[in-house]
Amino acid sequence: MKNINLLYCFDEGYNIQTYASIYSISKNLEDCNLSIYIIHKNPNTFENYISKINQFENVNQTSIYEFSKDLSDYPFLKDSHVSEATYYRLFISEYLPKSLDHIIYIDSDIFCINNPQYMVNYAITELLASHFTISAATEMYKNKFDGDIFTKLQLSNERYFNAGVMVIDYQKRQKSVNINSLLQLLKKNSNIVNNWDQDLLNIYFDGKYLELTSFLNFRIYYPIPIQFFKNNSLFIHFAGNHKPWTIEGSLDEVSKIYFDLLDELSVKNFALKIKSRKIHAFTYVLKKLLTFIKTKKNRRLLANALKTIFKKNKDD
Repeated sequence: MKNINLLYCFDEGYNIQTYASIYSISKNLEDCNLSIYIIHKNPNTFENYISKINQFENVNQTSIYEFSKDLSDYPFLKDSHVSEATYYRLFISEYLPKSLDHIIYIDSDIFCINNPQYMVNYAITELLASHFTISAATEMYKNKFDGDIFTKLQLSNERYFNAGVMVIDYQKRQKSVNINSLLQLLKKNSNIVNNWDQDLLNIYFDGKYLELTSFLNFRIYYPIPIQFFKNNSLFIHFAGNHKPWTIEGSLDEVSKIYFDLLDELSVKNFALKIKSRKIHAFTYVLKKLLTFIKTKKNRRLLANALKTIFKKNKDD
């Protein structure tokens, strides 16, 4: 059986999501031995999940490392929905065993369906045989709708990858990626980095990465018909606001697959119940409406629309 090394970097805000992610991969890559590596701000909050993960049949080991650096002054962390954990993966060479040949870094908002094992095996083999340090999926959304990102980040190759899943040749990374160089680059470009360490990694590699199939980092930014997920083997990445635990994403069809996964793990009081989700969705729409009518112009438009709707005909 092939051994696969997985890496997660997160804090207690994503404990349950990471547990679900690891379970989904263990369940679907059943013919692989998994070694799990975790960098966590407060490891003691995840200890209960570690004991459960170690009971998964194909998990060889689970190693957890406490992240103790102060990152409070790093770019765009204040007043952001993203925690400092997004930067932990920059420091992996300070924590992980030096002997590993590869690592697959996975965001905690990713889960696996329909056994994409052959794609995972191929991605590792292809990278280790190449001269590249990482394999990642090009962010087509950025390329199509945010073309100036290449100019802004001074990317010469006009390629920008999503860092949610990265297959890493760990031996090459230890030799070619210097953490001090990364931090200097971050300091130098702090005024143009909007997407945290993802922008930084793209500046550093500047298009020099091996293309990873999008099926191993299938980003969801908007609702997609459920049939697509039933017919494909995927690492599903809730990259935008449409996450099962948010109002925007809780009513999406794919969220049901995620809730079923949580039911298998007997995770309670995490996913919103159907009735509760409808209430939250109504609240979300109401907030949007209140935001809309803040301006005088929009209030006038709404008033005119209501008059038209409720206006009685002369014959009534």
